Amino acid sequence: MMIRQLKATFDRARHYYLTVILTLTLTLSMVISVFSLVDLVFFTPLPYDKAEELHLVEGKVVLPSGLFDGNNPQFIEYLEKNLPEDHQLAAYHRWSEYKLSERPAKPTVEVRLATHNLFSLLGVKPILGRTFDETEATGNAQPSLLLGYRAWQQWFEGNPQIIGQKVQLNQRRFTVVGILPDDLTLPGTHNINDALWLPMDMDESLKIKGSQSYMGDYKTLLRAPVSHDLATLDERLHKLQNEAGELYTPEVMKQFEIKAIRTPMKDSISAGSETLVLLLFSGVMALMLIALINLSGMQMARAIARVKTVAVSFAFGATNAQIMKEALRHHLVVVGSSVLMGLILALVGFQFIELLAAGAIARLDTLSISFNTLMFCVGLTLIIALLFAWIEMRAVNETQLITSLQASGKGVGKQMSAGVSHLLIGVQTALSFLILLATCHVVFFTLAEANRSPGIETDNRWSVTVKYRALESKEERIASHRSVLNELASLTGVTKVTHASEPQPPEELNLDRVLNEQGDYIMQARRLHVGQGYFDAWGMPVEGQNFSAGDGELSDYPVIVSANLAKRIAGSESEMLGQKISSNGKRFYQVVGVVPEIQVPGESSLEQSVIYTPRGFKGWAKQTYLLQTDERFASSDLMLTLVEMLGRVHPELEVTHADSITNMFDRYRARHIAAAGVSSLLAVISVLMVVAGVSGIVGYLLRSRRYNLGVKLAMGAKVQRLFKESFSELLLPVLFSLWVAFSFSFMMIGYGRTLPTLDVSVDWGLLVAVIVGFILLVTVVAYFPIRQVLYDDPIKALRNE
Repeated sequence: MMIRQLKATFDRARHYYLTVILTLTLTLSMVISVFSLVDLVFFTPLPYDKAEELHLVEGKVVLPSGLFDGNNPQFIEYLEKNLPEDHQLAAYHRWSEYKLSERPAKPTVEVRLATHNLFSLLGVKPILGRTFDETEATGNAQPSLLLGYRAWQQWFEGNPQIIGQKVQLNQRRFTVVGILPDDLTLPGTHNINDALWLPMDMDESLKIKGSQSYMGDYKTLLRAPVSHDLATLDERLHKLQNEAGELYTPEVMKQFEIKAIRTPMKDSISAGSETLVLLLFSGVMALMLIALINLSGMQMARAIARVKTVAVSFAFGATNAQIMKEALRHHLVVVGSSVLMGLILALVGFQFIELLAAGAIARLDTLSISFNTLMFCVGLTLIIALLFAWIEMRAVNETQLITSLQASGKGVGKQMSAGVSHLLIGVQTALSFLILLATCHVVFFTLAEANRSPGIETDNRWSVTVKYRALESKEERIASHRSVLNELASLTGVTKVTHASEPQPPEELNLDRVLNEQGDYIMQARRLHVGQGYFDAWGMPVEGQNFSAGDGELSDYPVIVSANLAKRIAGSESEMLGQKISSNGKRFYQVVGVVPEIQVPGESSLEQSVIYTPRGFKGWAKQTYLLQTDERFASSDLMLTLVEMLGRVHPELEVTHADSITNMFDRYRARHIAAAGVSSLLAVISVLMVVAGVSGIVGYLLRSRRYNLGVKLAMGAKVQRLFKESFSELLLPVLFSLWVAFSFSFMMIGYGRTLPTLDVSVDWGLLVAVIVGFILLVTVVAYFPIRQVLYDDPIKALRNE
């Protein structure tokens, strides 16, 4: 019965309900999605016991170019021994690449390393099994494995019998001892619920004990009672860090200062996310305000259409409270339906947000509809329903209802004051202009970044990385490498093969110091060992001299550097030729050539200066091969072909990565292109809303004044004059609102430039184009309703009245 009544009500005003529900659903889905981010960043507590006691302790090396992240495992042991007993330290790290050999496709999986006490320090309780304990303490080499919740679901179908079973990662087997909960989050990491966890000393290539390296990904957590003075703790950490540096890395301490910086764990996780989330929330709330202004005009029109119906109810004894209650109930159903559909859309959109904002907003893998979000939705439903009911009651007050019963009703209740109409038009215009200005800049800059040239040839080039770790002897690895080169060169469609110690673009950064001839530190740079023909394969011109055959066998081999490094050391590329550089101040290598920098559109952090050496392959754990191909190359079966080929060379060889260079660069571009797409969508929605709003309000205002226009025409006024007056009256609030919006944006741009941490770039040509385009758009939108009303013979309205 109720469904039939709802259907009948919907059929009577199909256009109204479709417009309101669709507008609210789309708008609220964006509002709910972004509020979920606000809740996640600002209000959701960390899922750990006494989280206020947790801190991130970061080691920093003070370089001339800034602070370099770097912790040393021996430093952590030293801190732990010298801090009070009620202070606990634990660490986690990421090092080698791992493949899940249990699966036929051997997919790459995220593997993290943890000290035995990490999860007990956090107070994490496993879903099944146990977490690490003293059994997995560093030095025990215990092959235990913890599964992140999402990894358990994805790779093992959530099988509870997995506890105690063996899982093969690369060439080794580990015993699953526990399943972690699904809401973990740690500083400096993303999507850790997708990760598998090994004890810190179980990585196949990382030697923790006695390491003198400074590792940026080696993160340390501290639990300290809240009663302790934090300023005193900071002083003690800094003092102990320097003592450890003098004890374990005295050579580094001679050149650089090191620091220990403590940050509350919640702050370290959300750092950098707050501003972005608040900007997003401001944008979607402005969009929702525009939508509500538009829908308010529709509510006014609906109220006017129902004047007689409500007047009859009033005549039969209905009170204002009863009429208000009935209107509120109706709007609660309409708005509630929209909110419900908005929630469903928001859930679908979470996956897109996770892809788009990965790395920019923390804890995205735990994003969900929380209790706070549900309460926010309830509040939005009540506020919007009350707003619509109030508008309806304002349009049909008691005096107007009595007048409606006593007269024909022509002209009753349909006069919206010029001030109100101008305010509505002005607010919509100002908010839409700000949204359009911001989104156009986002689109402009993200597309400009995504479309940057990498500076090398990427077409018909493929990258293949082969792991040699399972081969124990250096000689066997070198022999297998030669066979792999020959096999790759023999593939159909392969025209050239060369190799390097790392892929381009890099998957991660391994940086080394660069010292000039005087031993002065210059900067950090990548070091790539490349084979013959490497620069030719990329289409990179070499200024100076290219490597020659046999250069890699020399003890003092020549090197080639990238252009930025040459400019930092010598001021120009030509001046760099013949100079010498070093990484340790003991052995120096002569620079014989300079090549252009390789750009990484969409990920400028990977654009680091490079030192190229001619050493080729010297039996390292893995090597990357660059294939130049033609149209005969069969890329669809590449992985199968490579597996068969490596099986012929040596059964222990493994392909860890194979993809086209174009795809590798496109993955870094993807986030910028997606951001441009979302911004374009917001811009289009805001423009459509202001078009609908301005058109609706102008049309409504003119139709309600047809009687007055008819009187003026009857008295001899010309249509052209009325058109000019109406048009001028409309453009005044539009121009004023644009001036206010521009002044506000100009002030915010100026303020942003005073903040050293905020990079504010403005394209003034784009800004002017947005302003001119906006004025033209509003002009065109207003022209048609004004022309339609004026040329529809307003004298008819005079006769009707």
